[in-house]
Amino acid sequence: MSYPVEEAQIDYILLGKNDELGAERLNVLSFAVWRKNAVKIIRDIEKYGVKVVNLQPPNLGITQLLNLQSPVKEDEVVGVLDLGAEQFSFYIIYQGSVQFYRSLSLNGNLITKSVADYCGMTFDEAEKSKRRTGLAAVEKVSEGGSFTFTNPTDKQVAYTINTQLERLVNDIDRSFKYFSFKLTFSQVKNMNRLVLLGGGANLRGISDFIASRLYVPVEIINPFKGLVYVIQRFDPEYLKKIGAVMANSIGACSVMREV
Repeated sequence: MSYPVEEAQIDYILLGKNDELGAERLNVLSFAVWRKNAVKIIRDIEKYGVKVVNLQPPNLGITQLLNLQSPVKEDEVVGVLDLGAEQFSFYIIYQGSVQFYRSLSLNGNLITKSVADYCGMTFDEAEKSKRRTGLAAVEKVSEGGSFTFTNPTDKQVAYTINTQLERLVNDIDRSFKYFSFKLTFSQVKNMNRLVLLGGGANLRGISDFIASRLYVPVEIINPFKGLVYVIQRFDPEYLKKIGAVMANSIGACSVMREV
């Protein structure tokens, strides 16, 4: 932890005993947050007249949401990649619960900064170019339809993003191998699927890129699946665009619904 234990709010969940992998052990999932940060978040929310009942780690909310949409099977290994502006995180759902979590070294802002530095842009210009271009240079691009380069800088932007995402894929691969070897004694060898969420999941071509590198089916989360709403009031394309960003919030609400 990067801050004193006495200033942290710590909670834990007992996942139960596990002796199926050759050694009896007690699996414990723990969480820690800087207490003053949690208090600030609660106060900011309550300013709008909303009563905060509970705080849930995002990975638990997403796990609950996925289980509500289509229960994760006991032997299914689901990777979840949260692509936020300030943090990328990777976790694994196995035997029905979160069994592994890791914050990654890359994030959306670092990718944007790399584009700005390489292409000689301001940060805001690089962010706009990143969203517009994405991985347009990749041969197979399913999200966002076709794309035509309008100037040489487009190729530079795509190249820079591609280079950074190679780092990301390597980080995920190393994390999964650690999980496989250390936590399952190499009995779990592959992911059944990888779910993307967060603003970075909307990057053009990212799901095909990751799938082609990790050889695993990749999907972008749809947190609205199974929810009842008046479709005439919402643009389907808009819901698709914001779904990956809203996933953590909707996941937290799904946890509270089960309480």
